[in-house]
Amino acid sequence: MQAPSLFLDDVDLALVLFDPSRPDTFTGVDYWLKQLAHRGHLCRTVLVAVRTDVGQLSLSSAELEAFCRERNIS
Repeated sequence: MQAPSLFLDDVDLALVLFDPSRPDTFTGVDYWLKQLAHRGHLCRTVLVAVRTDVGQLSLSSAELEAFCRERNIS
């Protein structure tokens, strides 16, 4: 079940958190990017890694950079 997208009107900056140790981590990121785009309001988006102290990364720096570049994420 996905979280409801509440209070996304008039967003100027979105901090999208993700767990880089999960193999499916970008699924949640894509969900929130779609919610932001669905509102028709383009805003700057910053991807923030969480739980980096608990486990190993499941993706490389190059994969992360490519994902962000494709989606215009800081």
